[in-house]
Amino acid sequence: MADFCKACSEDLFDKDFKELAGVTTAAAWADGRACVVICEGRGYIQVEPDGRCVSPDCLKKGAQGHGCKGLAPACIPDSPCLDEACADCKTFPSGSGG
Repeated sequence: MADFCKACSEDLFDKDFKELAGVTTAAAWADGRACVVICEGRGYIQVEPDGRCVSPDCLKKGAQGHGCKGLAPACIPDSPCLDEACADCKTFPSGSGG
């Protein structure tokens, strides 16, 4: 069975089927951990609880929905992100740009 991260699912099917949602638990995410999964669109990646790719080495890093650096709650609106190149980031830690 093929599983896709949120961004790949939306890119390919115009809908998030949430195939990788819930793989990383909210408790693990709050503790700074994310599960490593295989996204059929991007290979081995880490995902946050909603199935968004948070791998800094994602093959499509920098494209919307892919590869935020670090394991902070990145790529979520109104959450700080450590990656200034991320197309999804809405806010940045002070002094880092954005």
